[in-house]
Amino acid sequence: MYDNKRYGMISSSKNKNLKNYGLSTEYQADVAAWFNREPSNPSASCALNVTISEFGCQGLEVDMPIIGWGDDIKWCGSKWVPLGTTKDDKDYRINSYRVLLTRGRDGFIVFILPVVNMDIIEKIFKDTGVRRLEDN
Repeated sequence: MYDNKRYGMISSSKNKNLKNYGLSTEYQADVAAWFNREPSNPSASCALNVTISEFGCQGLEVDMPIIGWGDDIKWCGSKWVPLGTTKDDKDYRINSYRVLLTRGRDGFIVFILPVVNMDIIEKIFKDTGVRRLEDN
């Protein structure tokens, strides 16, 4: 473990399928503790015990976030299709992922569920140059 590097789990507040994988965002997470506590502290980001949402991480960065890609935004044909009932809801969802994808200083890791309807997401990332961890 690098004491001078910070990593942690982040995901969309609207994801519904990640909680089965231990990535349930905490609405009232202690964000200051998540970012500032010693890496060995159970409430610190590096302990990987707490997942924060786009609300908790907005304006803050870690060295290497682990982004849980939820089922609230999907790729269909040639565009992102976010869940939502209004244009504002959908635009907000796209912006939420923009926030998540820009929280890493050194890069990011994306956790994509190992289910059939999410394999297109993995392909999109791979086509843009993102490498699988097991390929490194």
